[in-house]
Amino acid sequence: MEDKELVVSRARNAVISRDFNMAIRLYNSLLREEPANEKYLEALGNIYIKTGNDEKAIPYFESILEKSPRNFNALNSIGGIYRRLKIYDEAIIVLKKALEIDRNNPEINYNLGFTYKSMGKTDEAIESFETVIDYNPSDVLAYNHLASIYAEKHDYTKAISTYKKGLQIDPNHPILQYNLAKAYQAIHDDAGAVAAFETALRAKPGWIDAVKDYSEVLLSHRKTRAAADLVRNAIELHPKNAELYTLQGKIYLHQYYLDGAIQSLENADKFNPKNSTILSLLAEAYCRRGKKTDAVNTILEAETADNFPNASVQKKTIAIMLTAGKYEHALSCLKKLSAENKNDAELLDLAGQYYITQKKDDSVNLCCEKIKKSAPD
Repeated sequence: MEDKELVVSRARNAVISRDFNMAIRLYNSLLREEPANEKYLEALGNIYIKTGNDEKAIPYFESILEKSPRNFNALNSIGGIYRRLKIYDEAIIVLKKALEIDRNNPEINYNLGFTYKSMGKTDEAIESFETVIDYNPSDVLAYNHLASIYAEKHDYTKAISTYKKGLQIDPNHPILQYNLAKAYQAIHDDAGAVAAFETALRAKPGWIDAVKDYSEVLLSHRKTRAAADLVRNAIELHPKNAELYTLQGKIYLHQYYLDGAIQSLENADKFNPKNSTILSLLAEAYCRRGKKTDAVNTILEAETADNFPNASVQKKTIAIMLTAGKYEHALSCLKKLSAENKNDAELLDLAGQYYITQKKDDSVNLCCEKIKKSAPD
């Protein structure tokens, strides 16, 4: 008995120290002596869940259910596995069996809520998360999940109200404040969004998603200095984050601080090389700074960075080639893109610019007329 208890203790400690291979070996050695031991089976199933091997976990929970069909933990665990494997109908069947055993258990209702949400059954998902809240009105994350469903339904009034109920419990909860800010953004209440973003970032300084979204609000109101300060402070906390350097480069381009934009985007390229978005922005900065050779070389690199360069990169290629006097390359790109979208106003404008360089006034006028028709505003 002492030897067995020692092995169990070593197995538990191995899980705590995340030495999962050792834990698996130890629990398997215990199962060889007691193949029907539900504690060992559950422990192994949970280890495989922790290591992201859901499919390997299933047989252990199925073994438990063969002898104990009403084992709550096994039903809940296998229901969660089915949900993650997108076997939603099976997940619902299993989770409802667990619900019969303990109707108010928050874990089951969380699992059901997530499953229904994944299935697009929002009314059932709402009911599940409301059950969690009824059982525990202090469950802040349940309010967050419930509100996010309302937001997905574009019922922002209910979403905002629900986020605020959660924030009554924890006023500085960064996730709720961030999601509240996004809901305010959706209804164009920028004042509400700003207040929520500020609170989220006080609770979680340098949070990259919040910084990116908050900077969008600031830039939409032409508060470029505030946006630049926000991103600069975040970079101090995350000095190797390419997304933040890219965002800083965009802001500096807004401010026409071209040397700063080039430096920021070169940093972004260093930490995330061969990224077409970063390279195209860097090419634009070089072009505006008059570094035409650097701009051409960089935009060509951007075109080869992805297997299928996106239209915005290709449009930037055309603009840079026109500025650098590479008219044949610009025309070649124009023909390819225009064949796919003949009424794109940006492409028509670029085509007009090309014809200006070729002194083809009739073609310029034709582009202008097409732009008026396709984009009257």
